[in-house]
Amino acid sequence: KDEIEQWQAKDPILAFELELQKLDVLSHSEIDAVRAEVEVEVNDGFAFAQAGTDPLAESLLRDVYTGAA
Repeated sequence: KDEIEQWQAKDPILAFELELQKLDVLSHSEIDAVRAEVEVEVNDGFAFAQAGTDPLAESLLRDVYTGAA
């Protein structure tokens, strides 16, 4: 728990939000609205991924290139 709290204190997203508020770029309610939009987008992406199908084994290396000659 202590380690989580230490990392949360260093959260760059939170620091950026605070800076935007300090500079009067966004209000607290606007930041909350952006967070809500992002949460919806992430949840939609997660649901889309779960509803999809796994790729066929023979297609897993398609479009994978190396620099080896």
